[in-house]
Amino acid sequence: MRRMSGLGRAAVIAAVLGVLIAGVGTWYARSGADVRAYTVGGNDMAPAYHKGQRVVLSRIDAGQVRRGDAVVFRARTGPQDGDDSAHFKRVVALGGDHLTQCGGQPLQLNGTPVDEPYLQGRPVNDGRCIDVTVPEGRMYLLGDHRGDSLDSRYWTELPQGTVPLSAVEARDDGASANPLIVGALLALLGVLLLPLSGILALAAWLVRRNARRRPPVGWPAVANQAVPQAGSQPADTP
Repeated sequence: MRRMSGLGRAAVIAAVLGVLIAGVGTWYARSGADVRAYTVGGNDMAPAYHKGQRVVLSRIDAGQVRRGDAVVFRARTGPQDGDDSAHFKRVVALGGDHLTQCGGQPLQLNGTPVDEPYLQGRPVNDGRCIDVTVPEGRMYLLGDHRGDSLDSRYWTELPQGTVPLSAVEARDDGASANPLIVGALLALLGVLLLPLSGILALAAWLVRRNARRRPPVGWPAVANQAVPQAGSQPADTP
């Protein structure tokens, strides 16, 4: 078996590394595929979130929604919305909860005041009273900036101003986009190694072809020697 040249070995190594790195990168990116980036559209979730801010949220199912979650959901909440309009609000009550509030008093959830540290000194309400029992399978949502938020208090076309849990798309739980970015970069590096492997393999083939055409070392150089013609006699030696 012919011994592989240095270029040939390099080509094989580049190909193997390319496949491995691309595979690892794809797997790592897919491990972060449950996150998605959004842009906050207004200041109704201030001060925790402000208009134009990019947030990375984790995708969740309806059964994973919790009270206190800041969630993105898609629903038609009024005439101004399309059927798939995205909203970013805070879940304050779930199915079966009784929610009350009036004036400057804090929210009462099933008769107990709700601790809302995310308000950070903002007014707890805009003067509109709340007295709602949330239907099963639905949620009641408010903006953190209660004086500047179009939320469940105003969604009169929905049952009790509530939204189905199935409308939730993602929530903020401190997720990061790093797995997607790092995985994509690794996959790109692996893909780039594959053409490099092809270039090295081509170079190795060219070197082998040229080596076959070159005369072996020590081969007699006869091209410039005079060859006697048939029937000629050697010259007399004096």
